[in-house]
Amino acid sequence: MEWTEVSKSKDLEVVREAISKLDVNERDARGRTPLMLFITNRMLHEGIKLLLAQHIDLEARDKLGDTALKKAVKFKQKEVISLLLAKGVNLSEPEGITATAWFAAREHARIADLLLDTPGAIRLTLNAEEQQQVDAILYEDSLNTMCQRISKVSSAVVLHGIVNSYNWDDGPEPMLTALANPVCAPITTSEERVMDQKARKILMQTYWQSGRWRSGGYTYTEEDFQYAKSKGLMFDRLTISHDECVQRLQQLHEKFLTKELVVKAFLHSLSTRKVHLRSAFSSWALTHDLPMHTYDEQPMALVSYSGCGYCNERKIMSNDTYVNEDLNVLNFERIKWGGVRLNWLVYCLLDLECLVKEQEALNVSEDDVAILKQMVAAIESCNDTDAARQLEKRWKDVFKSNQHERDVVMEIWGYAGLLVSRDDYRKERGRGTDFMSMAT
Repeated sequence: MEWTEVSKSKDLEVVREAISKLDVNERDARGRTPLMLFITNRMLHEGIKLLLAQHIDLEARDKLGDTALKKAVKFKQKEVISLLLAKGVNLSEPEGITATAWFAAREHARIADLLLDTPGAIRLTLNAEEQQQVDAILYEDSLNTMCQRISKVSSAVVLHGIVNSYNWDDGPEPMLTALANPVCAPITTSEERVMDQKARKILMQTYWQSGRWRSGGYTYTEEDFQYAKSKGLMFDRLTISHDECVQRLQQLHEKFLTKELVVKAFLHSLSTRKVHLRSAFSSWALTHDLPMHTYDEQPMALVSYSGCGYCNERKIMSNDTYVNEDLNVLNFERIKWGGVRLNWLVYCLLDLECLVKEQEALNVSEDDVAILKQMVAAIESCNDTDAARQLEKRWKDVFKSNQHERDVVMEIWGYAGLLVSRDDYRKERGRGTDFMSMAT
């Protein structure tokens, strides 16, 4: 009898027998205790209670440094978290709040709020009045007015909610105002999005000024560029051939990328509004079955997207050679709106490489799933005569976004094959009011 087998059995008699015969604090090869195995393998709560009634080490850590409490957070087991809290599990960490179970749970507000006794934690679930206050500020059209309203916020919980939901791509000023507010909690200042604000500001201000594309050319200081580059937001200009792009994409798909990863990234972006995570879905869909080939291997006489037949067939725009390609403007568009040149071969490469490098914690919440269901329901409610713009308007109240962001999501779903064009030759195609990848 071994604890791994016991944890998978879901049989309370087997659990009782194991408790009587085995060491309840035994470790497996990965340093996991029986309690951790019970949590990981979703043992019945009665079985977990039987184990908790023994003299077990609640603070034991596996080789990854995780405790039983962190395992319960990871696997979103709220009932188990409550059981551990009742047993007096430790909530603090010597390294500070960023190492706590609360911090690991903060993408799931209801779970994090179970751990509010953690030193330095803040309530994440907002009541209706607080949510209304946050939304009113975030949807303010004027940045100056937004900053003024943020400076007058008197609740640390509301202020944290604003910072948590803010789209950094609109500029750093409102967040700097939030940090200067006297009620701003220490944890609010240590969120990852705040730490990255300088690099984002450099990238944003290179191309965007006063609500529009910067005129007179795009410039930045060498010091600013090197800083943003060190944070992975800006890049050296790229000279690369089509064939090298295809080879690098092949390596990404073989070694790092899966459909599950890009879907999880897209879902995670819905409630968090991390728009830069969305287009990996279409980049993966466009390139995952792209075979190894050369640009001239299957030439196109009539070019729609590319002189390369393989790319043209998949609606991928590609050139034979890219010389001094500006990846920064592509990443700017990716971070500001979720991407623009979604079917460019070089954009797909940048997009997917960034997803692999960023390695964000891509937790999919109940809210993300609920938003997706509402998006699908909005599609199903469309009439046969509705165009894509009518669907975009239906999505307005489904997830937090502006029109540009919703347009990009529709293009992503179009390139991914979820939204299919019924009229490829409509007169509006390609104009500012229309979509490129689909029309429903």
